Amino acid sequence: MSEFALFLSWPVVAGLSAALLVTVYVLGTRRASRASRSMADLAGQIRAMGINADASTFAVGDERHVLVVTATDVVIVDRVRGKVPQHFSHREVLGLKMTEGGTGVDFALLLNGGAESRTVRTHSVIEFARLFELFARQDKHLEFVPEYGS
Repeated sequence: MSEFALFLSWPVVAGLSAALLVTVYVLGTRRASRASRSMADLAGQIRAMGINADASTFAVGDERHVLVVTATDVVIVDRVRGKVPQHFSHREVLGLKMTEGGTGVDFALLLNGGAESRTVRTHSVIEFARLFELFARQDKHLEFVPEYGS
C-alpha cells in the first residue's frame, strides 16, 4: 500500500472532515457571539438615550448602518463601530432624500438647517416602503434622485 493510498483512507478523511467541521463551528460561534454582544451593547446605548421600542418601532438598513424609527425618535446606528452616531426627533427631520441605483436604495434624512444625515442603504424595498409611508403620512419633503451621477 502506498503512502498516498494510506493518506486517503477513510479513517484519515473522516478525521480531517470532523476536525474541519468542529473548527468551522467554533469560529462561527465566536463570531455570532461577538455580533450578539455588539448588538446588546447598542441596545443598551439606545436605552440609555431614553429611547424605548414600542409597537410602531421598525428598522431599515444594511450591514453597516441601520435606521431605527420609534414613535418619537429616529436613530442611525453604525453596526461596524458599535456606536449610535446620530439621534433625531421626528420634528428635526424635514424629509427624506432617496437615490436609486445599483442593487438597492440609498437614503438620507433631510434635517433642519439643510443638513443631511448619514446615508443608509437598503436592499429591501419592503423595509423601505414603511419608512417612505411614514414620512409621506407626516407630509415631510420627499426628494428622489433617479440615478447616480444624474
